[in-house]
Amino acid sequence: MVNLARHLSADPEGVLRATNVKFERRFAAIERALAARGKTPKDATLAEMDALWDEAKAAEKGEIICCHSGTRRRRGPESRAKN
Repeated sequence: MVNLARHLSADPEGVLRATNVKFERRFAAIERALAARGKTPKDATLAEMDALWDEAKAAEKGEIICCHSGTRRRRGPESRAKN
């Protein structure tokens, strides 16, 4: 990975730190969502945590995930302004 980062003229340590920050942010979103349901990560199923991970990831990208079908669509500017 370090050689790839160097080949792409990226700072390997900086890329790793950014990745860790992104992971921590998404996992914190999972923990908050579970807490709102009265659960901890230990109480949740892998499928439940995976779905919450997808929701956190989509939220960062400005997408909405349909809870029934799992389909994604991009939020328009008008819906972003409401949030």
